[in-house]
Amino acid sequence: MNMKTVMILVAVMALSACGRGPAGLNGTNGTNGQDGAVGGTGPQGDGCTVSAVVANIQAPNGGAMVICGSSSTLILNGSDGAAGAAATSPDILRPCPNLAGSYAEVLMRYGSVVVASFSSNMAGDNTRFTVLVPNTSYTTTDGRSCSFSINANGDLN
Repeated sequence: MNMKTVMILVAVMALSACGRGPAGLNGTNGTNGQDGAVGGTGPQGDGCTVSAVVANIQAPNGGAMVICGSSSTLILNGSDGAAGAAATSPDILRPCPNLAGSYAEVLMRYGSVVVASFSSNMAGDNTRFTVLVPNTSYTTTDGRSCSFSINANGDLN
């Protein structure tokens, strides 16, 4: 090994023993590049036609044929469902109706079943419904602190 090689090795060893200094600060971001070229215009799409289909063996209640280019789809009319049972509105019950309060709570009664709703706050967040158990004491949370219970017939006590 010649003297020049030895001096280079000593210099490299001395520099590596010194370690590194702290990292420098990040530079500022560069400017955005230019927008790319506008792509070519795509092919013209197929138009669709819709025509009524009269009732037949394949379409017992009729329907419509939708044709778009070389594709077609038959849309069938459904049959009417069975008539539903007559609906009834719930009775609205007001626990302690003679107490003052701006937002008096109400209960809904369906036959002998009484349902109450309750929420996390006055805005109605996280509203849940529950069926009230007969012969159990309840207290409203509307600021009136009205205590009440219901009997097996769904009447207020």
